[in-house]
Amino acid sequence: MAVHAATDSPADAHVNGFEMSNVFNVTTVARDDDGSDQQYTTQVLESRGVYTFKDRYSVNYWVKIAEGVWGQDFGVTNMSGANEFIEVNIETLYGQYRGDAVTLSAGMLPIVVGNAYTIQVDGLTGTSGEWQVNDKFSLMAFGGIVSENDSTDDTGLEWEDSRGTVDGDGGNGDEYMLGVQLNTSFQQGDIAVYYATDYSDEYTDSDDITYDEWNLQALGVAGHYNKGKVSFEGEMMTFFGEASEDTDYTGLQGYLTASYPMDKSSVQGSLYFALGADDDETQATSINKFGMVQPMQQGLGQTFDHSDTDLKVLAPPLSVFDPFGNAGVIGAAVNGSYSVAKPVTLSAGLLFLTPEGDSDYDSLSIVNTGIHYEVNDMVKLGAAASYKAYAGDDDRELLSAGAAVNFYF
Repeated sequence: MAVHAATDSPADAHVNGFEMSNVFNVTTVARDDDGSDQQYTTQVLESRGVYTFKDRYSVNYWVKIAEGVWGQDFGVTNMSGANEFIEVNIETLYGQYRGDAVTLSAGMLPIVVGNAYTIQVDGLTGTSGEWQVNDKFSLMAFGGIVSENDSTDDTGLEWEDSRGTVDGDGGNGDEYMLGVQLNTSFQQGDIAVYYATDYSDEYTDSDDITYDEWNLQALGVAGHYNKGKVSFEGEMMTFFGEASEDTDYTGLQGYLTASYPMDKSSVQGSLYFALGADDDETQATSINKFGMVQPMQQGLGQTFDHSDTDLKVLAPPLSVFDPFGNAGVIGAAVNGSYSVAKPVTLSAGLLFLTPEGDSDYDSLSIVNTGIHYEVNDMVKLGAAASYKAYAGDDDRELLSAGAAVNFYF
């Protein structure tokens, strides 16, 4: 189980020297949202690397260069949230020391807690440490700052904090994230128990608008279990805290996934559950939304093994635990893949969700299909389509299709 995603660089941290991998991605997307058409193209050059010296020390980075969106104003992959051009975006940049039992990291860190539903963040400015107690147990802790109230964007572009989208002209206070996780492993799997919190102090912006202090906390247990060829993954999470002076955070959710691989194919089934919130509460589904695991992306095709800006953009940017807005969820998903020939893989996924509490919608259905073609080690192609339908008082349908190409060097 990944508890600290600081090992995703292309080189082993115990091999001295510098290693780097790069990918250039271009994705074209077309959407039909109840008759409202949207078309756009995204492109980004990503570079990941690690420089290791004296066997135990390393400097790691992940940079997106010349990231941009062209077409209608629908910049879902653009970090600024607008149809603008970004020359350089540093995702992670940190130093690391790996001892026999202790690993220490500092800088703009990648952090993963649990199975990445509660926290998956790239670029948390802070420190982390992991202690391998023995062959069975390890302990990880981290802390850092997510944003600063003096780093507002005077362009008026929208940006995201852990709780969603806020106006760049306004702001929240300094936002801090802390956590600790205990991991244990056994012959057939592993279990992690964790606590994490995200909080911000009160802040008054340049327009004399005061934003309340808030805090969001999470307790959870996650695990994996293998039985023969079948593998299971699951997690239970509870959230609590103060969203504002008059509103509390609340949340209880969980999922269970079973996967079965075969010679040329694989199949996976999942169950999801989350309690809804009352009128004076806000349902929390994760500590942050940066790169959160998206079950709604299942079936879109094999995710390119380097870039996170490929055909996943076809999936709705919603939490599977709260797609209806404060109403919780009860649902299931099934998806699978089939290798037609060595370089070609077909995939499909079906997700059906219903609200656990009161909602204007009765259900949400998502159907995804995809194809992935590996031309060679340097070129990979993909195409996918996604259909999303809300049923209820206000029916809504969204059809998306896209194609992507990745060049590796």
